[in-house]
Amino acid sequence: MTQLPLPPKVSPQNVVDAQVLYERIKTIALWYYDNMSLLDSIPIYGYQLPIGLEAILGFLPAFGDIIGLALGMYQVYLTSFFDIPVNLLMRMIMHVLLDFIFGILPVVGDLLDIFYKSNIYNLNLLESWLSEKYGNRIKLQNNDRGNKYQHSRNY
Repeated sequence: MTQLPLPPKVSPQNVVDAQVLYERIKTIALWYYDNMSLLDSIPIYGYQLPIGLEAILGFLPAFGDIIGLALGMYQVYLTSFFDIPVNLLMRMIMHVLLDFIFGILPVVGDLLDIFYKSNIYNLNLLESWLSEKYGNRIKLQNNDRGNKYQHSRNY
């Protein structure tokens, strides 16, 4: 089992520190949603549905949703070390809270967990902000996910 990355002691002071922090945040976002590689993409009526650990744990009443909330808020906490704008940070918190609130709804919440990936959306927002701040000096791996998790990057 993978250990959760520890938070940094200070904000990134250079591109190397920023890269390390980004990798920690990416690990959390992708681990929880893509850790179930056997169930990563299940064809249902011709559509490929990405099903990760969150969707599986979501079938346990409240348990999976609480874990998702904790990991989502931890990702936002780590993201805050980048000194991103408050409006972007609030948008990330909103994604996590919406995922939690909808996730606790029986059956409907479990189905939404298959489609709504708040940590991936937040990672996309962070990557967009980092590319504007650091340009090509930081290696972002947003293309690794392909078109699997598309989300608006406007903030």
